[in-house]
Amino acid sequence: MVVVILFLATSQAKSLRGYLAIILQLRCLVTGFMSNLSISLSPAAVTEVERLRRKQNCLEAPLRVRVRSGGCAELYYDLSFEENPDGEDRCCTCDGVAIAVDVLSLPYVDGLTIDYTEDLMGGGFRFHNPHAERTCSCGHSFVPQADLTAH
Repeated sequence: MVVVILFLATSQAKSLRGYLAIILQLRCLVTGFMSNLSISLSPAAVTEVERLRRKQNCLEAPLRVRVRSGGCAELYYDLSFEENPDGEDRCCTCDGVAIAVDVLSLPYVDGLTIDYTEDLMGGGFRFHNPHAERTCSCGHSFVPQADLTAH
């Protein structure tokens, strides 16, 4: 099955960069099955990710979802496009969007749902995390459940 997908996908690539992007997406697909990583994107979030990809000329790069120390609470979310995911990253695909997560962030983001909303004050990504004990009013920072911080 992978050989057929690889053949069909590579026949669509127009350049070396296209081939590399397809290989990265296949790697994310395969490692996503092996890691049982689950991150969901709402249709609005998928649309915004695709818009940002076009704007930043990162058409094939996986979306990097990372947790960093700091923010209004204990941890905050960091989103970016990753041209070269690390060999230890865990990956999944949601509605055609390849997602890469580093192993340190994995316990904090598995099960995460990312939404995108706009209002009169602007737009932004919203995070719904089953592993958050509480979140800051900004919506980008959270305190993890105690069982996650014990590790």
